[in-house]
Amino acid sequence: MKISDEEINHYANIFLTLNGRLSKGTFGEFLEKIMKRKIEKKKKDGGLKISIFFIFFIMISCNCYAEYYGYINNDKLADAIYKAEGGVNTKYPYGVKSINTHGNKEYARKICINSIKSAKKRWTCNDVDFITFLGKTYSPPAINPHWVKNVKSLYKGN
Repeated sequence: MKISDEEINHYANIFLTLNGRLSKGTFGEFLEKIMKRKIEKKKKDGGLKISIFFIFFIMISCNCYAEYYGYINNDKLADAIYKAEGGVNTKYPYGVKSINTHGNKEYARKICINSIKSAKKRWTCNDVDFITFLGKTYSPPAINPHWVKNVKSLYKGN
């Protein structure tokens, strides 16, 4: 099976993007080294005859990769947070209280999405799913114990 340089770059970029979510010294770093070596070797050989399926099977077998790369949609999650925080019936759109948005829904949404993106960078996938991780800082369980459950339910469309 021959794969073009464009496909090699595509898979390598996906891999490196996903691996960037893991801390150094992890299994992800090991996979990154293997991927780079295989790509260099096969480019020299004139074709790529490695099992990309095997490498991606290992990556996707880690739930955090699948959840981060395939299932967490920033806009959809922001919509769920908006509804969980009271929707149109709230003084604080998206539950944003740390910055005075003056009730501006668009500004609050931008802050919410930035918070989601920032949390994705910090999330290590080791202990909890992403929404639970986000909830620890976005709306601490001691203050709002039902936030995670509500946001998960709204995110899934229930």
